Amino acid sequence: MTTNNTGRVEQRATPKEKDTRYYREQAREMAVETFKELLRKSPDDGMTWQSTARDLVELTHEVWLTGQIFNRQGQQMSFKMMVHHIFNILHAREPASPTSILSNLQRRKCMRTLPVLERYGNMLAADSGRNPVLADLGSSMVEAQ
Repeated sequence: MTTNNTGRVEQRATPKEKDTRYYREQAREMAVETFKELLRKSPDDGMTWQSTARDLVELTHEVWLTGQIFNRQGQQMSFKMMVHHIFNILHAREPASPTSILSNLQRRKCMRTLPVLERYGNMLAADSGRNPVLADLGSSMVEAQ
């Protein structure tokens, strides 16, 4: 712990926590870029999602939180609209209530898995440079990488 110039005590991250945070942020940036590319595609492009709908809702929410995805009017796309579009493009069954899935995710209710960005961060740490989002996509997009 250290004291900063305002007199507040701050905990410093351990090197391992810094690495974890770094890879999680890298995974988030890769997810945003992948979503930007996906949202320019059509359902006719044959893209598919290979993981769970829960993972796709969680990933969509993480991307939405960045505020970097915009609609055609130049406004930030709503979470619900982003879910609708991404599920449609990836031929995944859109959940009736993505917000209830998010609520359960935030409590990690009935789950034994790590958050999707943490898993993607771990994948990046093990295989730096490879976009972990592509592991869950089935398409020509993966073959091009």
